[in-house]
Amino acid sequence: MRGERGSGSLLAVAVIAAIIAVVSLLVPLAVALSASGQVWAAADASALAAADVAKLAGCSVDGAVVTVRVELAVLGLEAHGRATAGPPGSHAATADR
Repeated sequence: MRGERGSGSLLAVAVIAAIIAVVSLLVPLAVALSASGQVWAAADASALAAADVAKLAGCSVDGAVVTVRVELAVLGLEAHGRATAGPPGSHAATADR
């Protein structure tokens, strides 16, 4: 039985190495799937915005901050709206109605 001494430690190291290998392969996959979901959401939002382009009165881009103005005439009355979007902390989360 002396020849098997320490084999448990070797087995534990092999199991830990296998777990690390699997995790190191799965983390980039999870990140890629998350990025893919964000890209699809951005594409959906862009498509919805483009569907209303007939109401677009103006669009200005200042770096990563975008301001959109829309107008719509209903029964001879005009409605105006403006929205600004940008990264967090850019004071872009405001919308004037």
